[in-house]
Order: sequence, then C-alpha cells, then structure tokens
Amino acid sequence: GSGLGQPQLPDFAIDPTREQLLAIWNRKHTHVGTIEARMVGFDGRLGATFRFRTSGSALGPAAVVRTRANAFLVAWSEFLEDGSNLLLGQRVVDGRPHGLVVPMTEATMTYHRRVKLGQLGESRAVFTWSETDPVTLASYGAYFSLVDERLSLLVSRVRIDDDRAGHQPEVAGCADEFVVAWDQDGDGLFAGRDVMIQLFSSDGAPLSDITQANNHIANDQKQPDLFVDCDSGRVVGGGLTWDSKNQDGDGRGVFARWFIVD
Repeated sequence: GSGLGQPQLPDFAIDPTREQLLAIWNRKHTHVGTIEARMVGFDGRLGATFRFRTSGSALGPAAVVRTRANAFLVAWSEFLEDGSNLLLGQRVVDGRPHGLVVPMTEATMTYHRRVKLGQLGESRAVFTWSETDPVTLASYGAYFSLVDERLSLLVSRVRIDDDRAGHQPEVAGCADEFVVAWDQDGDGLFAGRDVMIQLFSSDGAPLSDITQANNHIANDQKQPDLFVDCDSGRVVGGGLTWDSKNQDGDGRGVFARWFIVD
C-alpha cells in the first residue's frame, strides 16, 4: 500500500479458486486510524487499494480469512468514545466491503488484542483473541468464538487458557476441526510463560487435553504461530513455532516442532 501514514501489521488470505489473495493492513495517520486492503493476483496483478475502515479511535491489527470463492471475513479491535473496546467484523465480496460492520464481542473496558481468524470449510470461521488491561497490557485470558460466513455467532467467547493469563492465541483449521496455540503462565515460582496447544471440533468442543509444546521451561516461551495439515476435514498434524528466551544461551530465538494428531 502507499499513501499518508506508515502501513503496518499486514495479513492476507488466499483464494486458490480465483488465483488471488486479499491483503490487508493498518495505517496510522495523525489522530486517525485506517484499515486498507487490495486484491492481488497470483500473476502479480494489483487491484485498487480501498479503505476498509476509518476511525478517530485506535484500531487494532486486522485479520482476514477466506470463507468461499471470492469471499472473505475481516476482523479487528476498536476503541469506542467511552474508552471501551470490542471486536468488529465485516465481509469482503468481489474485492469490496460487503454488508454491515458486525460486533463480534461485547464492548468492555478490557483491550481485545491480537485477533486471528481460521477457516472451517466454506461456511464457518473461528476467531481468537486475548483480553488485556488497556494500561498495563497484563493479560486477562485467551478466547475463541465461532461464526458463520455472515458473521452470525455460533459459539461465543470460550476461554481456552485454564485461567492462566493466556495471551496471543493463534488458530488454524480444517473443515471439521481446528487447533489453537497460545502462551500462558507456567508452573512454579520461577517459571516463565509456556506455549500450549489444543485440538477442537468445529462446534467448539475440545478433542484433546491442553498440551505444552515447549520442553524448555525457564524464562519465557511465547508468541506462537502454527499451521495444520488436513485430511477429509480433520486435522492430522501440523507445525508450530514460538519465541524462546535464552533457550540456547544466546538471547532470544525462534524454535519449532511438528505435531501429529492420532
């Protein structure tokens, strides 16, 4: 993107049937926040940049997921005039915003951060976020909700972190199952944060126990990212990365592991 203000915090979703992707990013102007987007063809063709959202209040990073051919869902967090914060969503069809902006959570005085979206077939999506103190950014927990392709809530605000200040959740899904990864407070007085992972059905029911991904437990392990492999709508495996502090004695580093679902 080009224009006034610095573009930042990009995300994208691929539409293989149309050989294109939707790229989306935030841009901060003086006293105004915007979310912008454009379609990009696999051959490098660039569609026109359009302004997706403009607000005099702070806009959190936007996330996007494909739902079906030439259709996407976009979600972001936004502060209201009274200081409360909520997650909002809107559809993108044929490369343009479509329909109304829909509240995806209730407005609260907590900060809804790091919203992420995962595709569940061509009719539903899962979105994750963490809630934090708006001043100290201390985490209050990690959550997910399920929506249909028109952003109607199917399952609302499921907490996933076992009451351990879960933060920065990531999600990836197949048609019938999805996986969430997040970091949370570890066990013990001197423990840092650990990266956890759990498998769910497409209706939000847990299909596995919460599993710790990292085996190095000193200091902090955080900021996970993941992908999944699908077979007949089920998650059969995938990969997971995270940031680890001083695990190899050399400051911060990025570590990874594969996982297999039995």
